[in-house]
Amino acid sequence: MLKSITGSPFLEDWVGVKVTVYVDKNVRFGKESVEGLRLSPARVTKPVLSPEKTQAWNNAKAAFKRDGNLDAVLARMDISPEHRRQLEQECSS
Repeated sequence: MLKSITGSPFLEDWVGVKVTVYVDKNVRFGKESVEGLRLSPARVTKPVLSPEKTQAWNNAKAAFKRDGNLDAVLARMDISPEHRRQLEQECSS
């Protein structure tokens, strides 16, 4: 699993890689289902979009005008409901 997360089969390349470890209650071990540990890439927190981040704000406005929605922006950044309304109002005026 770490090979698929890091892109490398070498242990030396796995140093410092953040993962989430969780319990899966349906791991197959031979003919039995047992509990086992699973790994997944660590959840990355997205930066928060606000008007103070002028370049990102202007890029988000351009994306909204181009696409008619914020899907592309929300894939990369989080935005509060208030700032979302503000951005949409700025784009409609």
